[in-house]
Amino acid sequence: MTAELPIASVTAILKNILENELVRRMVSSTVGTDVIVSALPPDRITVGADERTQLNLFFYQAKPNMRLHAPDWESRNETPGSRPLTLELHYLVTAYSAQELHAEVLLSHALRIFQETSTLNQDAFEKRLAAIVRGNERKGELLSSPTDRSSRVEQITIRPQFLPTEEMSRLWSALQAPFRPSVAYKVTVVTNDD
Repeated sequence: MTAELPIASVTAILKNILENELVRRMVSSTVGTDVIVSALPPDRITVGADERTQLNLFFYQAKPNMRLHAPDWESRNETPGSRPLTLELHYLVTAYSAQELHAEVLLSHALRIFQETSTLNQDAFEKRLAAIVRGNERKGELLSSPTDRSSRVEQITIRPQFLPTEEMSRLWSALQAPFRPSVAYKVTVVTNDD
């Protein structure tokens, strides 16, 4: 399976990893309520009296990773479009709950889950993506593109990223959403054209 839409595919896979691992670890039993995993902008999450126990995975920035591009592509007479596309995707994982300590429990689990699943190779990526598409027809339509089908994700790496307090504050101010406990992640995605 190809990843014509690498950002959407990676987001879906990260969300799926969190969902599956929270179920496997029986976190709902620990906190005594269902746990939701979403991938929405923080201003779209209900807070206050109706706040649900949930983790939210918010994609907020993509940058090309120039260090991982082949430095000698010009000397090999390659065109810019033929070299691997390497992206740095930036995510904010945020925990929500109206109950005391539930947000902290969820965020602790998210940290551990991504530490244990810090790298996915092409095979693991494709298997997870195929399972997501099989399990949800609508997501399958979203993640499949009728155009270029030659791009494959070779590897993704998931790393926590330290954001200084000032930068985190600016980010939450720009989001115009109430601050919640969060961890930033940088996900490096290497694609290759077959």
